[in-house]
Amino acid sequence: PAGDGPLASRARPLIHDAESGNLLPHARRDRLPGTETDKWLAGDEYGLADVAFTPYLARLEHLNIIGMVRQRHRVTDWYGRCKARPSFHEAMVKWENAEYLELMRRRGAEAWPQIEAISRARRSALAPSA
Repeated sequence: PAGDGPLASRARPLIHDAESGNLLPHARRDRLPGTETDKWLAGDEYGLADVAFTPYLARLEHLNIIGMVRQRHRVTDWYGRCKARPSFHEAMVKWENAEYLELMRRRGAEAWPQIEAISRARRSALAPSA
């Protein structure tokens, strides 16, 4: 059934956070990246909050399940800015293992239908009643 499996169960809290906009539970919603006033998570400059959260989005991308946040344009724009920084290549890309990335892509593709079903069910449960 949808929602079974270790990857899907670990994804549930992240799906909830992504859908609710609470990508950093301690951050105010109006401080999400891409707001009119802030380019980065905690202000106008790339900072510790960005450094801390970037690997989570990278992992979603490695697992090929980044679609769970695709409709969060501020998040995807922020991640694009992170990836465009030279430090992203130095800190992330140059340490990636191609064989491990392929394994993660495969496992993510296997889990995606379950994750998508969990996400759909959560959206449905959170939708206002008519």
